[in-house]
Amino acid sequence: MALVIDFYRTGGDYDYLLKIVAHDINASDKVYQRLIDKVELDAVTSYFAMEAIEDQRPLPLRDF
Repeated sequence: MALVIDFYRTGGDYDYLLKIVAHDINASDKVYQRLIDKVELDAVTSYFAMEAIEDQRPLPLRDF
């Protein structure tokens, strides 16, 4: 399972930022697969946080 916690339209090199919390890499990949099935994209870039230093956000915004 993966939870969407933030979604932004951005300026600069990237157009959008979708921030999720996922149980593991497979859950993250399921979000990616659903995204590319629904939206035509030229490129997708992913970054992974290895450790939360400070985390005070209530979850979730949306459940996938």
